[in-house]
Amino acid sequence: MGVIRKFSKQIVRRVSSLVARHELFERQGERPVQPPLSPDAWGSQGDSDAETLPAEDDDEEHPCSPGDSESLKAAMAAGPVIINHWATWCESCMAETDAVRTLAEAVNVPMLGVSWDAFEGRELNQAVDDVAVVAHNERMSWPHIVLRDSPDDFFAAMDLENHQVPQTWFVDATGTVVHRIDGVIEVEQVPALVKVAESLR
Repeated sequence: MGVIRKFSKQIVRRVSSLVARHELFERQGERPVQPPLSPDAWGSQGDSDAETLPAEDDDEEHPCSPGDSESLKAAMAAGPVIINHWATWCESCMAETDAVRTLAEAVNVPMLGVSWDAFEGRELNQAVDDVAVVAHNERMSWPHIVLRDSPDDFFAAMDLENHQVPQTWFVDATGTVVHRIDGVIEVEQVPALVKVAESLR
């Protein structure tokens, strides 16, 4: 036991020497005084991996609400507008968020997100909450509607042949879809799409 104790003391001395030499830990008084954390700093469940919910004052930045085919038709009639159909459960949609955000920031045409999240049987209010979280986290700072129609009713009302997301419509001032992208928007496409957007007015 004496050998082990002696060996342990040598290790402690060596580690202490390394710490002192390299200043691996801060000294008392080196750090400026920090304000206390707010009660909700770690989220409602205290889990640092929890999804980030939009703050109350962010609601105007990316409003998210239920909608239907009539809501979409009204938005198109008030064009020009770029309409991006997507869903949080769609991997291709999530892969194009950088390109869609780049497009939205580069044009003077309003962007509208149309979420198909409730098409997979998710309860509407939960779908709205999920879309709001993703829109906030991905900085998709334009309005989003979560469709409450059944898929068949929506496809029939909008006379849609493509029943998949993502898809993006460029709608002119008369409410007419003049350019349509079925599939993922790549960042390399954005300059050409900016020119399409400029022609909508």
